[in-house]
Amino acid sequence: MKKFKKILSLLLVLVLMVCSLASCSGDVGIGGGDVVMRYGDCVLTETDYAYLLSYVKGYYEYMFMNQYGSSFVMDDYMDMQMSADGMTLAEMLDSAVQEAAKMMLVVEQICKDNNLKITDADSLKEIETYMSDLEHNYGGRDAFAIQLAKLGYNASAVERYEQYNLYLGLLKDFRYGETGSARLPETEVEKIFSENYVRAEGYLYSYTDSSRNPILYDFASEYAAEDVKAFYGENYLIDYLSFKDEAKAKEAYDALSSGEGTTEDFVESCYKSATNKFVSQHSLSASLYEGLMSVDEGAWYLSGAEGGVYYVIRRNAVTDELYNETMEKNVRDAMLLEAAYAYFLENFYTVRHILYTDKAKATKVYEDILAGKTTFAEHEKDTADSGVQYTFTDGVMVEEFETAAKTMEIGSYQLVETAHGWHLMTRLELDTVSGFYATDAVAAMSRDLFKEDALKQLSALKSGTAFAEPAKGAMYTYSKSTLLNLSEQLAVLSDAFKAAEVGEYFMVDATGYGIFLLQKQATTDKDLEGVYESIEETLVSDAYYEYIHTFFDSVTVNQEVLNRFNVRTAHGLDDIFYY
Repeated sequence: MKKFKKILSLLLVLVLMVCSLASCSGDVGIGGGDVVMRYGDCVLTETDYAYLLSYVKGYYEYMFMNQYGSSFVMDDYMDMQMSADGMTLAEMLDSAVQEAAKMMLVVEQICKDNNLKITDADSLKEIETYMSDLEHNYGGRDAFAIQLAKLGYNASAVERYEQYNLYLGLLKDFRYGETGSARLPETEVEKIFSENYVRAEGYLYSYTDSSRNPILYDFASEYAAEDVKAFYGENYLIDYLSFKDEAKAKEAYDALSSGEGTTEDFVESCYKSATNKFVSQHSLSASLYEGLMSVDEGAWYLSGAEGGVYYVIRRNAVTDELYNETMEKNVRDAMLLEAAYAYFLENFYTVRHILYTDKAKATKVYEDILAGKTTFAEHEKDTADSGVQYTFTDGVMVEEFETAAKTMEIGSYQLVETAHGWHLMTRLELDTVSGFYATDAVAAMSRDLFKEDALKQLSALKSGTAFAEPAKGAMYTYSKSTLLNLSEQLAVLSDAFKAAEVGEYFMVDATGYGIFLLQKQATTDKDLEGVYESIEETLVSDAYYEYIHTFFDSVTVNQEVLNRFNVRTAHGLDDIFYY
C-alpha cells in the first residue's frame, strides 16, 4: 500500500474505483484467450484483462473530459511525467491496473474459500438494470454484443466485473463487520479523531478571489484630497496618437508639429488616441517619458518603436479648469502607480534559474560554474525549465527559493532544493523594464497591509476581544466555530494546529491563500459521533487494502502475455459505462 500511495493520489481513486468492480463469481474465469494472471483456482484471461484496461482508460477519459472539455485527448498526455522518479502517466496507469487485477483475483479466491455468496436480490437487480441500460443505449442486446465483439469483449465479461463489487462488499463485511474477525476497536477511531480533528474559529484575509485573481486594497481612495490636487499640478497632461506604421506616424508628426494639421485629421487612421490624458513618470515607458521631458509645453514629440507602436505626443498645460471628478480618479490611480513602483524598487528581486530533477547533474554544473569551467548561459537549455527569469517579492515563490533570492548578492550563484527539484539560481539586477507589473506590486502592498491589520486583530484577540462578524469594509471574513479534519487542510495550517494548545490564538500566513487568524478549540463527544463512521470507513478501507495486498506475491503473472497489453493501445469504453 505504501508503494501504491506514492504513485499519485489520482491513481488511488483509480484503484479504489477499479476495485469496486471486483468480487468473486466462483468461476475460474469467463473471458477467453491466454491466462494473464492466476491466484489459486481463479484466473484473469486476455479478454478479462483487456476489458479491465479499457474500462480504466475510458473512465479517465470520461473524468478528464468532464474537467477540461470534450476536446481533451488523453493519448496526447500519456508521455507526461507524473512523478519525481520519471514515471509517465501511461506507466503509472499500467502499474495501477496490474495491481487492481491482482486484487480482483485475490478477492475472488478468498470469497470462494469462505463460501461467500451473493444473496441480496436488490443488488443483483441493480446489475441486471445496469446491463439492460447498456444494451438499450447501444440499440439492443444484439447491437451491444456486436460492439463488444469488435473490441474483443463480451457481455459476460462486463457482468462479471459488476458482480465483483458485490463480493468485495461481502468480503469486507466478513472481515470488518459486526462479527468480523478483524473488526477495528473503537479506540483506533478515537485515536485518529484525537490526532486529526480540531474545532476552530477565526478570520481569513484572502489574497485572491474565487477566480484566483489577487485581491487589491483600494489605496487610491484613501489619499487626501489636497495631496491628490498637488500631485496633479506636479505632473503632466498629454494628447497622443499612436500608429503601427512608422511612415504614418511621421506624417502625423510633421503635420501637427508644423501646425498644418489637427489631431482630428488622424484619429480615424491611428491605432489609439487620447486627449488630455493625465500621466506621471511611470505611466509611460522610460524612453517615452524622457522624450516627453525633452520638449516644451505645447510641442509635439515623435517616439521610436515601443512594442511595434509609434507615438506622437504633445505636452499640454495642467490647468484647474480640467480638474474634475474623472480627472481626480485618474490622478489617484497615477499616485498609486507611483507608490507601487517605489515599493517595487525596495521589495522585488530578479532571478534566473535552471531547474534540474537530477541532483548529481545540478551539483556538477553548479560546481563547474563556481570553478570557472563553464557558464550559466551555456546550460540554459539543459532542461525544459531553464533560463527562466522571475521578478518577484515575498509570499509568491516557495520558501527555499524566496529565501535564497533575498540573501544572494547580485551576480552570485546558489543551488537550492525545493519540492520541485534542484534550482541553480543567479541573482540579477532588478529588471525595471519588463519586470514591473503594477498589479503585482499593489497585490504585495495589499498583503503587507493585511498582515499589519491581522497582527492588530491577533493582539486584540489575545487581550480578550471575541471573534465577531466583521464590520462593513473589513479586510477579512469570519468563520464561526467549525470542526476541521487536519488531513484536509493546508500543510502549514495543519502543522500550526498541531503545535497550538486548545484555547490558543495564532496567525498563519499561507502563501497563495491568505492570512488565517485562528483559535484552536476543544472537540466534543458530539463531534466524534458526527464523523465516527467516516473515520471508521477510511480505516477499514486502508486495512482491507493492506490485507488483500499481503496475497499479491502469490499471484502468478504470465509476463509474456501481460506484455501484450498497455493503456496506450487500449480502447477506452464509452462514457455510458460510467453513468
